Amino acid sequence: MRKSQHPKPAAREQTATTKHMAEAHLRTLEEDLRTRLLLHYESRWDSPEMLDARKRLATALLAHLERGTAFPYEDIEDTVPNFFESLGVLLRRGNLDIEMVWHIFSYDAMRYAHELGEFWVLDRNKQGEHDLWEDYEYFVSVQGRPDSAGHHPPLVLSKYMRRGMKRLGCLPDDATS
Repeated sequence: MRKSQHPKPAAREQTATTKHMAEAHLRTLEEDLRTRLLLHYESRWDSPEMLDARKRLATALLAHLERGTAFPYEDIEDTVPNFFESLGVLLRRGNLDIEMVWHIFSYDAMRYAHELGEFWVLDRNKQGEHDLWEDYEYFVSVQGRPDSAGHHPPLVLSKYMRRGMKRLGCLPDDATS
């Protein structure tokens, strides 16, 4: 017969320490993966292809804002909205750190979201899919509101779009801000 079926206190302590170290290591790995994924998205946001897509979207939205014309649904390509939609999916799943996403993307995401609200409604109706853009909406909902009223006045958006277009090189520096 064996003396004891229970592990000795030193063995229990060693097991607990090993478990604690493994859990800490996993948390570090998860944080590292989240950071790498976010850096990938930041690089993608600043890529030449995305800069071109942002120019095209800003041009269409700015024309709509300045002329007060009907929303340019047919002129809106979904590259930029899809970018924020995928960030929303990753945020919802807990794959990205919300504070880091906020610091990098919220300024642009919130302003585009304000202007794209009508696009979401039109696109949902046209496609017959009422859950389209729900992850971009989730992204916006966890980022907060653009201002206390939940929107930006058109003049502010127009200035934002103009600044963005200057930064992207599609307006001369001396264009009205």
